[in-house]
Amino acid sequence: MTISILRILKFPMLYVLACVPSFAADFDLTKNKLEAALAMNHRSIENRDRDENRDPLAAMGFCRLRDDMTVIEFGPGGGWYTEILGPVLREKGRLLIAYKDSWMDSLDTLLAQDFMSAVKKNPIEISWNSEKQKFNIGNIVYDVDNADLALSIREYHNLSEEGARRLSDSG
Repeated sequence: MTISILRILKFPMLYVLACVPSFAADFDLTKNKLEAALAMNHRSIENRDRDENRDPLAAMGFCRLRDDMTVIEFGPGGGWYTEILGPVLREKGRLLIAYKDSWMDSLDTLLAQDFMSAVKKNPIEISWNSEKQKFNIGNIVYDVDNADLALSIREYHNLSEEGARRLSDSG
């Protein structure tokens, strides 16, 4: 029995199921690159020890990461995801890490590596309010016209309502 595409679109669940194999094939290629990046020597023992709890393969699968995406990583911190995403996006993608310029200085040695050539710093106006335990966010301007994925991992809970609004409206 042949089902036309229009009949499939009438049944959203069937449409979703029809899309899964295509995404799964795309992610298989990216998953191989993620696994290779996770095994690279530039990663510290401390960061490798966190892999099991953070489960980056599942997290990036959930985000539908592809190796040809333009990705914005807000708040890279010490670079745990940056050191994984940089090698994955190296050949076909782009990674913009957005944070206060001086807060990203600790990543300079990592970013100088050839396999991190897809990663660019994207300084934004941000400061830490220690009394409120929240970030104060000023203007956010990303150095990209279009992004495929914006990641805010382990930072969003530290934003004030206004800061969260600025972050979500900045795209």
